[in-house]
Amino acid sequence: MTRIAHVRRAVRELRGNPLAARVISLVDRAWWLRAVLRSGLFDAEFYAAQRGWGPTSRLRCAVHYVSVGFREGTSPNPLIEERFLSRRLPDSGRVPALYAYLVSDRPSVQVHPWLPLAERAAGPRLDGAWAGRDVAVVNAVIGGRSVRVSLRHWRSVALASTRRSRWDSARAGRDLVVRLIQPGEEHLDERLASIAETQDAEVDLVAVGVEPSVWSALALAADLTGAGAIRLPHGTGFSPAVRSAVQKARHRRVLTVDPRHALDAAQARRLLDAAETAVASPLARRHDGTLAGLGGGVWPGRGLVRPLRDHPLEDAQEFTVESMEVPLASGRTFAAPARVLERVLDEHGDTPFAAELASHLAGSARLLADIVLAPEEADRAFAHAGGTVLPAALATRDDEADLRRLLHAAGLEVAGWPGPSGAVAVPRLRWTDAAGRPQRWAIKTCAPAGAAGEVWGDAHFARGLARALRRLGHDVVVDAEAAADRPTTYLDDVHVLVRGPRRLPVPSNGVRVEWIISHPDEITRDEVADVDHVFAVSPGWARRMSRRWGVRIDPLLECTDADAFFPRGLRRTRDIVFVGTARGIARPAVVAPLEAGIDVKVYGPDWRGFIPGSAIEADSIPNDELSLRYESAAVVLNDHWPAMRREGFMAMRPFDVVAAGGRVISESVEHMAEVFGPAVVTYDTPEQLVALLGRDPDALFPDDDELAVIAERVRTEHSFDARARVIDDVVSGGRRSSSESPG
Repeated sequence: MTRIAHVRRAVRELRGNPLAARVISLVDRAWWLRAVLRSGLFDAEFYAAQRGWGPTSRLRCAVHYVSVGFREGTSPNPLIEERFLSRRLPDSGRVPALYAYLVSDRPSVQVHPWLPLAERAAGPRLDGAWAGRDVAVVNAVIGGRSVRVSLRHWRSVALASTRRSRWDSARAGRDLVVRLIQPGEEHLDERLASIAETQDAEVDLVAVGVEPSVWSALALAADLTGAGAIRLPHGTGFSPAVRSAVQKARHRRVLTVDPRHALDAAQARRLLDAAETAVASPLARRHDGTLAGLGGGVWPGRGLVRPLRDHPLEDAQEFTVESMEVPLASGRTFAAPARVLERVLDEHGDTPFAAELASHLAGSARLLADIVLAPEEADRAFAHAGGTVLPAALATRDDEADLRRLLHAAGLEVAGWPGPSGAVAVPRLRWTDAAGRPQRWAIKTCAPAGAAGEVWGDAHFARGLARALRRLGHDVVVDAEAAADRPTTYLDDVHVLVRGPRRLPVPSNGVRVEWIISHPDEITRDEVADVDHVFAVSPGWARRMSRRWGVRIDPLLECTDADAFFPRGLRRTRDIVFVGTARGIARPAVVAPLEAGIDVKVYGPDWRGFIPGSAIEADSIPNDELSLRYESAAVVLNDHWPAMRREGFMAMRPFDVVAAGGRVISESVEHMAEVFGPAVVTYDTPEQLVALLGRDPDALFPDDDELAVIAERVRTEHSFDARARVIDDVVSGGRRSSSESPG
């Protein structure tokens, strides 16, 4: 472990003591202030302008910044966007971004969404740019476009943004895209880039209650690209925010984009084109990954119904068409004829039913089911906008026949109504062909929904298992952690709980199966006794716990997705590769080789502060590229959580690497040699790891022909298909493991 890692751990421990924490906090601020003032990067005039202050001292501004200003999103320099920079550095949100930048591996850190100043170079690019700001010219990259701009003009616009709340568009297009921006925006650069190139359309950026640094960045984007930008106070409702951008007679169609949605230019254009006479909306998912509904409709005597609300995405895939008619649109991402939307905004005030009202007035609504959007962050802008009473204009509709048609197309019908539920009614459903349909299996994981879950191995694990179970003839859905106890679990026959770092809720119906793949130290007898069948990836732990708890736990090793991981005959490089998060610690499998001067290419988040920035190849790697990276690497490193190693829980990574024809150096775990043979070389201490990496990898591992044979065996014996057959046999056999003697 590095010296700085030791210091950080000691300080974290001291913060648990209230008195020590107070002293440390004061020392922190004094140290931050000293670094910020000495850096030469603190622009007091710009800082004071963001706070609405008149002329004041540099010291006052800097003290405010390190005390509270950084937490409120106030930037210390117009070339820095505080929140954007903070998220790319250790201790995000806890320390001022400028201070974190000054003590980081600076050449590898981008400081502003529009300024790629962090190219790997001999020295910090920000320092040089700021020092020559009176004459410097930079290439800003905004919305996928490169714009040459002098830093003198850049600072001038940034200062002007503190006094102006509107930048009008420099062009009036045929259509209008209203991209809404909310406080705490985490993907500002991606949000703008995704829709800025929408063909033949004007783009207005409408910011509601955003931080000063974010507004400055948006104003710069507007000034340099010709987009419009509007700043509105916190608490402004959705409809008034949209009204601020829509101007009568200027546009033909309008697309409003929910601040939580990532929508690209091609999708934006498709929605606009579909809104010639109708209201067009995408297939929207909720924060937990379930469907927000297939639009909506009014069921007489019940209220607004959103078909398939709270259902997994797979239920919408029963529809094979790209576009379908629905009674009403819904959500805050939708496109409508401008005249229709203007009437909604003028007549109905701040309504949460803008899409529904617009489609009601237009007389038609289309759902583009192949555009699937999910909220990628919390709702912070409009969570409390409007009421929950259905507008009178909608209350007299009768969409029952159309709603029944939509449900029937998904194989469902209304079985009853649990009771009143506000403006949105949720019926209880049943399968129309329950006797003839295949078993419905629901796989539940600890991974979060949406883009955040894509870096979780648990999410890819669940998808691989789902594909294997479908090949056995089952209907399979996958639930993220937040949807593990979704209201529609009553429609599922079998529940497979993939037990990762947290305990998952157990449904009260159907057959319940738990497959424990990690964190054995957190499993209790009550947990395993609460399900019907239990599997664990460690044979030794399964045997020991079965005897201790009197509950049958069957061994079922980790596995690989044979569809994704297989040899492609790639040439092997000299790269030593590690894929994974830092977990908030200095993982010896990465740190020890780097400290020994061995180059390791690291793919994963949260590593800054533990290893040099030059070792971080990327914050993530797409799952469909992993097999290629594993096969082409000289060696792939692997380690385990201490409890997993102690209890014999092998990680999934060696299965994937070996299946791809790769070579692994891993912490030793029980049964590893018999599963992987010579394709995995093991170590017990960091010193042994460093020694192994000092040798020629070709001398450590067998030749490629033997590795190919091992890869094929792993792909056959340890695939998701092999594991799915085991689980299916146990479930279909009706054996209740938790009630049997462990033998």
